[in-house]
Amino acid sequence: MRGVGVALYSDNQAAYWTTNGGSAVADEPPLYYYMGSDTEFPVDAEVPLADIRRAAHEFMSNGTRPTCVQWARDARSSS
Repeated sequence: MRGVGVALYSDNQAAYWTTNGGSAVADEPPLYYYMGSDTEFPVDAEVPLADIRRAAHEFMSNGTRPTCVQWARDARSSS
C-alpha cells in the first residue's frame, strides 16, 4: 500500500476539482478505479490517506467541498 489517494469533488456548476498534493509524486498520471472504469488523475493529485479521510469526514458533515485539503480545477470541468 502506498499510503496516498485522490479525491474528486463536483459542484452544482458542473465543475470538477481534484485534490492537489502540491508536487508531482508520480512519473505518470495515477490510475484509480472511478465510476466503473480506470481513470487517470493529474500527477499532483495524490495526497496522504490521512488527508483523504479528513476530507471525507468533512464532506459528510457539511456536504460542501472540504477545506482541509488543497484543490485544483480538473480538466473534466465544463467551460
